[in-house]
Amino acid sequence: MRLASRNIALALPLLLAVCLAVEATSGGSAATATPGATPSAACAHRATPTSARGTPVPVEELTAADIAKITNAVTVRMTEHGFDPRAFSYAVGHEVEVTLINTDSCEHTFTIDNLDIDVVVPPGATRKVTVSAHYGEHPFHSRAPGDTGLEWTGLLRVYL
Repeated sequence: MRLASRNIALALPLLLAVCLAVEATSGGSAATATPGATPSAACAHRATPTSARGTPVPVEELTAADIAKITNAVTVRMTEHGFDPRAFSYAVGHEVEVTLINTDSCEHTFTIDNLDIDVVVPPGATRKVTVSAHYGEHPFHSRAPGDTGLEWTGLLRVYL
């Protein structure tokens, strides 16, 4: 009996070392197979953005410049129901080109008072304006007669 206890005492540290080595190489989590699951579905939540060259870019390394490349243009439609969309955002230190499309039968404006932007858009017309704003929220509205409801207001957000 004494020999068996001694062997267990010697084997226990070895078994512990093997378990720790396996856990370290597997990332510390046990993988379980789900019947019918595909590897891409199981890893979808870990998708990594890729650069133009197709190399993975960890999310932590995306900069405001990277984001601005994606969000440097927006189209705002002016319909009989107001602005669509009524809010948009972009990164500070960059410009955004706003394309204004008036699909309504009335004239409307795209006005951002605190940025001195006032663009008149006749019925059926398209206009473009380049906006460069400091960090913060910049309300916009239409100052055309009759454009008094909330549907003719919106918000431009400039984030860090």
